[in-house]
Amino acid sequence: VMDALTIGATKTNQNVVDLGEAFKNAGSSSKAAGVDLEGTTAALMVLADQGQRGSEAGSALKQVFLKMPSKQVTKMFGGLGIAMTDASGAMRPMPDLIDDLNRAIAGKGEFEKLNMLTQAFGTRAGPGMIKLLNAGGDAWRDYAEVVRGATGETARIAGIQRDTLATA
Repeated sequence: VMDALTIGATKTNQNVVDLGEAFKNAGSSSKAAGVDLEGTTAALMVLADQGQRGSEAGSALKQVFLKMPSKQVTKMFGGLGIAMTDASGAMRPMPDLIDDLNRAIAGKGEFEKLNMLTQAFGTRAGPGMIKLLNAGGDAWRDYAEVVRGATGETARIAGIQRDTLATA
């Protein structure tokens, strides 16, 4: 857990306190959506890159996850020909859904996209989903890979800080 938080804080425009606040809001809904710690950290890193961090990012991500199974969102995805679940009935990975949604709305104007997403996701989740769409699924996947490869990152950074203090 600490390595995920450390890498999340050091690779984006946020700190560990921001991530802690974000997880307070998004943690349980991300787990319910089937997104693991690394995937949630990656999503929060994406939102930080898009200028949203801390409790604001956590609330946005929470709302996105809570809205995914709603009638409005499933209707929008269905109308665009996007399957939200896999053969077992589990929600498909969010980065894949983001990529599919980006492809499906690519030819629409910005106002039409904003209207469609706000109608489906609402005014609380809509802006967060727009930020995730702007970044794209690859940003989420790339950060998830970075987080999964972060084993030992906290100890490495602590060692650098100890060495720096010892020479000061």
